[in-house]
Amino acid sequence: MAIHIHCPHCHERLEAMKTNCTHCDAALPPGVLYALSVAFEDAPPPMQMPSMSTMPIHLQMTPSAAEPPHQAPPSPAPAPPAENSALRPWLAATLSLVCGLGQLYNGQVAKGGILMLLATAAVLGFRSPIGQVMLPLLWLYAIVDAYRVARRAASG
Repeated sequence: MAIHIHCPHCHERLEAMKTNCTHCDAALPPGVLYALSVAFEDAPPPMQMPSMSTMPIHLQMTPSAAEPPHQAPPSPAPAPPAENSALRPWLAATLSLVCGLGQLYNGQVAKGGILMLLATAAVLGFRSPIGQVMLPLLWLYAIVDAYRVARRAASG
């Protein structure tokens, strides 16, 4: 059985033990280098330590002589603004085709459970006029509600 390792950047097959991809010249991560060394039964190349300038601020060593002992360490750089929620409104609406599943996707566990119970009761009582009216209304409410909640969460 042959093992094929691919570059994580260009997705081309790697056929030699090199620290950079032979196709796109991107630096290969340590995990890919290890996999290549196993596949080619070769010693992995020596790992290069990242320079101090690329390390996060909270991991960088600061010289103690530069700072007086009574002074607090510098505050870290302000965090970038938080990205919008990962909720996708159309996915929430599509999941609501099963009544209550979109609410569960949005993190509304109680609402999703109640909608599932009500939909089950409406399906069981579908022969009655109340069930015939209740099921489509419940289903429509679940779809619209899941879409709106996910859109509101995605917009901030």
